[in-house]
Amino acid sequence: LCPKFFQLSEEDGKSRIEGAKRVKKEDEVVAETLEVDKLECLRDAAEACPFNAIHIVNL
Repeated sequence: LCPKFFQLSEEDGKSRIEGAKRVKKEDEVVAETLEVDKLECLRDAAEACPFNAIHIVNL
């Protein structure tokens, strides 16, 4: 879902947000943030995520 924003990492096989700011803790990415004007397919990806790992915050 939403390949414009999400790509699979070759390092660990997890999805990464293209162009996001990454927050690392002990060499592990624990959060990614991205500012967008339009949600496009991001809401669909958040609803479909089986791990509830995608959160959309309106600032």
